[in-house]
Amino acid sequence: MGIYSIIWLIILLGMTVAELLTMNLVAIWFIPAALVSLLLSLFNVNVLIQVIVFVVISVGLLIATRPLVRRFLAVKKDKKTNADAVIDAEGYVTRTINNVTGQGEARVNGMIWTARSDDDAVTIDEGSKIIVLKIEGVKIICRKI
Repeated sequence: MGIYSIIWLIILLGMTVAELLTMNLVAIWFIPAALVSLLLSLFNVNVLIQVIVFVVISVGLLIATRPLVRRFLAVKKDKKTNADAVIDAEGYVTRTINNVTGQGEARVNGMIWTARSDDDAVTIDEGSKIIVLKIEGVKIICRKI
């Protein structure tokens, strides 16, 4: 095993580890290219040809498969998560909401939030049903239903 074979083996292992650690398809196309170049180096093929084969296979696989793979692995944005799941959700007031005094709490999706009315002139009484319009900092801005 020559020096170029060792270099290709290091590249192959490095790309494999990088892909396993990230799982984001950042190195997957280089793994087969490094493998083919490693095999060429074992047969003492000219190093320039090894590099050209590596580049051609890498670019070819990238162009041919990346759009397809990205489409299948795309994250669906339809489902809201974390704080965004509270927006447009309904809840009820657990402590009267009064923007003038800065008081108010509401339970939404099983969690208690500091709450404010979207209209400073409106007080929302305890027990009232509300809908969350937006989040500002750690407070929900809501409207009585």
